[in-house]
Amino acid sequence: MTLAAYLADVTSRQWMLSALFAAFIVLKVAEAALRLESWPLTDVRMFSARVPPRITPYDVTLHATRGGPWFELTAFDFGIGPEELRRRLPADIAVLPGVCGDLGRLYNAGHPGAERLTGLRARVTRLQRPGVPSEPFDETVECPLTPPRTAR
Repeated sequence: MTLAAYLADVTSRQWMLSALFAAFIVLKVAEAALRLESWPLTDVRMFSARVPPRITPYDVTLHATRGGPWFELTAFDFGIGPEELRRRLPADIAVLPGVCGDLGRLYNAGHPGAERLTGLRARVTRLQRPGVPSEPFDETVECPLTPPRTAR
């Protein structure tokens, strides 16, 4: 390889890196200017939604057993992200057993015999916010792992 060919190769790489860097900067400026709330190509939220101070958020966690000790199930156990699991699990005690039961059945469908869940519970707790008075709330509901019967 001659010196001229080597310099031409290095120069073309520098231009390519400069173009990629410039495109990245332009994309970030466009995101800021357009005030985008989600990534344009994947529709994944970039920022968590702001929760006003007067609203007290709830946290829902899933606890399961395979016949032994209870353990916490995470979003990754279901093959989804934490934000998606948070969106799927409502804090409403009346609706939660059906929703978490569906998740448990989905989990069992993808796992063989010994890895299947034999019990599933959802625990709803109210998150205390500094300076916002609220009553403590901590409830646990059973999640049915058998499908509900349909009336005939």
